[in-house]
Amino acid sequence: MLDKSRPVAVYCRSGRRSRRAAALLAEKGYTVHNLNEGYHEWRLYQEGVSERNVWAHPL
Repeated sequence: MLDKSRPVAVYCRSGRRSRRAAALLAEKGYTVHNLNEGYHEWRLYQEGVSERNVWAHPL
């Protein structure tokens, strides 16, 4: 069981599934941070290949 007093971070490869999961958790009262554009894009950003905004933002 997740503790509603602590923020939750979610991510997936593309960001689509985690966006849905984050929305559902937020509806249930959790503070949720979703990694924008997914883990794959985050890795490209870390390697200097991508300049997209991949940082997690609260919902």
